[in-house]
Amino acid sequence: MTFAELKNQSSTLMKRSATLAEELGYPISAAKIKEIIEKYEKKEFMLVAVGEARRGKSSLLNALINEVIPIFPVDINVCTNVVTYLRYGKKEKIEAISQKENGNCKIEEITREQIQDYVSEKGNPNNYKNVTALNVYLPNEFLRNGIVVVDTPGVGSLNIVHAQTSYSVLPDADLLLFVSDTYAGFTESELSFLKRGYEYCQNILFPITKIDKNAEYDVIVEDNRKKIHDTIGMSDNDIKVIPVSSLSKIKYLEKGTSMYYENSNFEELEQCIQATIEQTRAEVMILPYVTEVLRELEKISYALETQYQALDNSKEDVEKMLAALNMEKERLKNLQESGAKWKTDINDRFMLLNNDVAKQQRETRMAANQILDRNLTKLGKNICKEDNRNKVLEEINHEFVTGVMAVKNLIMNSTNQLIGDVNESLGLTMDINKKLLQNMNVSTSSEIEVDFSGQTKVSRIKEKGGEIGRDAYVFTAVGGAVGTIIGGIGGLLLGGPAGAVIGVKAGMAVGSSGGGMIGTLKGVHTLCQTYNNTDVNKVKQVLQQYIMTVMDDMKTDVNNITTHLKQETVQSFQTSLENRIHEIEDNAVQIKSNIRLGKDELEEKRGELQNSKKKIKNLADSYHIVFLEVDKMKEKEKSSEKSTEKDGEVTYDFL
Repeated sequence: MTFAELKNQSSTLMKRSATLAEELGYPISAAKIKEIIEKYEKKEFMLVAVGEARRGKSSLLNALINEVIPIFPVDINVCTNVVTYLRYGKKEKIEAISQKENGNCKIEEITREQIQDYVSEKGNPNNYKNVTALNVYLPNEFLRNGIVVVDTPGVGSLNIVHAQTSYSVLPDADLLLFVSDTYAGFTESELSFLKRGYEYCQNILFPITKIDKNAEYDVIVEDNRKKIHDTIGMSDNDIKVIPVSSLSKIKYLEKGTSMYYENSNFEELEQCIQATIEQTRAEVMILPYVTEVLRELEKISYALETQYQALDNSKEDVEKMLAALNMEKERLKNLQESGAKWKTDINDRFMLLNNDVAKQQRETRMAANQILDRNLTKLGKNICKEDNRNKVLEEINHEFVTGVMAVKNLIMNSTNQLIGDVNESLGLTMDINKKLLQNMNVSTSSEIEVDFSGQTKVSRIKEKGGEIGRDAYVFTAVGGAVGTIIGGIGGLLLGGPAGAVIGVKAGMAVGSSGGGMIGTLKGVHTLCQTYNNTDVNKVKQVLQQYIMTVMDDMKTDVNNITTHLKQETVQSFQTSLENRIHEIEDNAVQIKSNIRLGKDELEEKRGELQNSKKKIKNLADSYHIVFLEVDKMKEKEKSSEKSTEKDGEVTYDFL
């Protein structure tokens, strides 16, 4: 079964599940399943190219997707804070997203020829147009079935916004192309980025570009392999360092001469990308969603079984069931009260989190100032020279990015733990109908027993919130530079539709405060250039002011995020409690109406419930086929061969 066939089959199953939930009288589950389907249909496979500036990322991507006329800007002067997203479209469409003075987002449709006018230093000096992202839709075969190619700014750039924007894309990545070139091995900033990137995405390929520029590139290949192993502990067999020449591939596309293609070594890179996508995309684009739908079907199954057992039990036992349901409903209603302990606990936990974040920010500020003091002692008047000053700024900016990522991890880990603790304390991890059946020691008839064991293996797989992080990024991309990193994490915390709400609203909360960092950095250069090259004190004051301004912006952004994250976390649990109450009420109404039925009506109802359980069972059995196919794709050996070349083009049969 191909990926496209499996995706369509899974979509059909989930839609059947939503329809069945409605038919059986479970509107809340039906609504949840529809939300899951909506997210499923938007889920994309994100292939993200990262690395230092001027390493050849954009040229490599143009060659990879067979575009002779560049889509990804290859101008060596890349303007700040621009990420390019390339998706499939029936016709070419290019959108430049920019930030207006009021903080709102402006979307302008442009042509391919105009791209350089928006994202290159020549066409958009100092990014005066405030471009934050480029969305490109292209009728390109490589992009079919939800493949999105992402080009990012350089992580080792002098400009902090470059690095922060690249970091912000990491939570969305399903496959990282970590690009370097033959001029030099990995730098410290690249290895630091690699370490962070590996936390989010373990699928990483390491293309080395410009092999046509250095005949002895094998030395760089081996050096990079060692650094990769030492930095993230990846085994030698898993490290795929692939030397390529984007220039040769482009010449092949232009002239159709096979020698250029052979010299480019793109065949190896394309096969590695092909194999990785084949093995992983079903796991990230299908598995989490069908698992969530199955959980809703499981909940319906227990509710139906509770009603069924109520028909065959004594009046006394049924009254006990109703009393238990009513007790649970009252418990949940009490939890909705304004003074409920769980709300106080959330508030207290966020206060502790804010204290930890403040401590981390103080450490970052102190480390940045120490970098400045150390360089002032070391360089003296030489710090006034532009090259030296830029190196100091780069070192300070690297400390800022490291501090921001530490804060992000604090927020993510603390909130994730909080979510689990509150779920447990509220009793939302246990379905009341399942609990009732367990207390009654019910043994379901094998004829109508629903097998949800397929979830066992699935539950071991970490469910990604990539599509949620991307939703948040739409908002944060036009807001703070720091916010682009922090804003997207809300959606990663809860998973599912609830996480989407929290992620988006947390991202919206960022606003434009951190965006001042872009102007701040420009101001540093402008001010320093106005002073005499020997005026050390003036340069020191400018750099100190830069550190203070950036840290204040970080503090503002993080405070916005934690405040809204707390509010939306509380609201999410309120909604969960409300839905659970409605589910219990609906079930109690059904049980009460059933026990009033006459003998003939009881038999008819019994058959109706059995039939409903069989429908659930049949659907659940159908999902097991999906699990098996996902496993096959995951475990498939990398044996797929690149398709034959026709008319000077490379096609992609695996899509």
